[in-house]
Amino acid sequence: MKNIFKLLLISFLPLLVVALFMNFISLNLILVVLVGITTLYAVSYWKVKNPTHLLLKIVILFTPIALAFYFLVLKELSNLWIALPLFLIATVLGQIFKTYRSSVLGFSGLFAITAFICLTYIPDAIAENLSQTLNKPAKQFELQDLLSTEKINNESLKNKVVLLDFFGTWCVPCIQEMKELKEIKASLSEHESELDFIVVCIDTGGDTPEKAISFHKKRELPFKLAFDYKSTNHKNFNFSGVPALVVIDKKGNIRFSHEGYNQAENLSGTLKTLISELLNE
Repeated sequence: MKNIFKLLLISFLPLLVVALFMNFISLNLILVVLVGITTLYAVSYWKVKNPTHLLLKIVILFTPIALAFYFLVLKELSNLWIALPLFLIATVLGQIFKTYRSSVLGFSGLFAITAFICLTYIPDAIAENLSQTLNKPAKQFELQDLLSTEKINNESLKNKVVLLDFFGTWCVPCIQEMKELKEIKASLSEHESELDFIVVCIDTGGDTPEKAISFHKKRELPFKLAFDYKSTNHKNFNFSGVPALVVIDKKGNIRFSHEGYNQAENLSGTLKTLISELLNE
């Protein structure tokens, strides 16, 4: 019983390492999965001599991180189910390879295969969960540019390609996404007259127009800025969270919708390609 209790305590170590990594280093889910299999393998190998039954050891070591990943990631990004068998394999292999040499070789193979799967599968899997390709008229909306007296609505944006991005000043993924949006806008600078990037602060989390303006100035954002009172427009675009963006073509049709953000996804590449195509229509 004492050995099982020790094992239970140790089983939370991989989860703790992954949580610290996500909180202080990166939310990139490719890196998160790699950190997860590394710590699971290391802990499993470390506890290979624990006298608890092999199957019970594997279940105890695997369960905490698997449950956390399921409730915190898979509930939103169901396509990332592939991470769970990878976590399980890491736990099993840590128990199988009992010498130092075999464990290093085993981990090297596991890491290489996991990296290949992550790099080839995860970006597209995230995109499939977070994105929609559409072609339908945008609902009527009206916003006030906080940096000028300009009204922003369907009519004022006619004959332009528009990227409308909803955010919160408190939202870390929003800030990360905006760095990509800045790069995209800079790469399309020759189309300035027929392209609009508008960031819209939603009315939640204590945000106010004043906070939105301060946020915008501090980060030197090259976008128009609006505030969505009562988050009315955010809801009208069928969004429930942030960041959330839509791309609207010159005819006023929504061509792309995206809710959420993760650095593992190639959002920049998708948006650059789409916007370039719409500019040429």
